[in-house]
Amino acid sequence: NSGKERMVRRFPFMTMPWYERRVGSAAIVVLNSNFSHFSEDEQRTQQDWYEQTLQSLDRDTTVSVVLVGCHHPPYSNSKVISPSGKVRQLFVLPFMKSPKARLFLSGHSHAFEHFRVDGKDFLVIGGAGGLLHPLQRGSERRESDLFDWPCERRFFHYIRCTFGPDALNVQVLKLNEARSLFEIADSLRVPFTP
Repeated sequence: NSGKERMVRRFPFMTMPWYERRVGSAAIVVLNSNFSHFSEDEQRTQQDWYEQTLQSLDRDTTVSVVLVGCHHPPYSNSKVISPSGKVRQLFVLPFMKSPKARLFLSGHSHAFEHFRVDGKDFLVIGGAGGLLHPLQRGSERRESDLFDWPCERRFFHYIRCTFGPDALNVQVLKLNEARSLFEIADSLRVPFTP
């Protein structure tokens, strides 16, 4: 509990396990996918808040793009964890309906993975320090990963987002073999909605 108290002291907006933050013209919506820790009422409260927040952001003329994030990935080829059907049902369906929601971020799988569904990008960015997960490859893959890598284990990484005039530019920076610096492994352009 003291860890949570310290976190809230440093990040006061995290008193709730779901929240929205603005960075420039981007809105970041963070959700709690630890469904087994919630009562049915708490799950419904989060779901109602999420759907109303997306609708409000779609109407807000100061918002160009919406990013949604949670811990458990809706899509993954991890051999260690399974993708979450409940995240797909509860979080991805409203995300897909929102014109401004363009990028979905998750972790749990300790790897970098990039999926695209109906023109929207889904990144698994779980390679920040835990043991790297092996991924299914070739014909055993559950999903088509846009990031091609020759090994079943990928790399430690983080992402950097910058604003362009009409898009959010996302770079995936991987720790190099010598573990001395980070280098660009992948990048994508997330266009703003007109």
